[in-house]
Amino acid sequence: MKYLFINFTNKTSLYTFCKILKNFQINYSIINTPRSISKSCSLSLKINTEYLGSLLNIIKTSHIQDVTGIFLLERKGFDERISRLY
Repeated sequence: MKYLFINFTNKTSLYTFCKILKNFQINYSIINTPRSISKSCSLSLKINTEYLGSLLNIIKTSHIQDVTGIFLLERKGFDERISRLY
């Protein structure tokens, strides 16, 4: 299983970004931030990997500055790998 998650500096920024994603009809889930990268907000957005290009464009055009990273999480059985993409 692969999916993206986006982390923010605070929950207010996360919820603001949720409103923007709704305008673009991008589905997301709010999840607990994985502990391995939990340096800021305790919540992240989980999004399908097919939206990576759209997410990068939205971040650039909407001037969202509170994104601490976009990560790819890959799981196979009990093995988990997290890669920073942005």
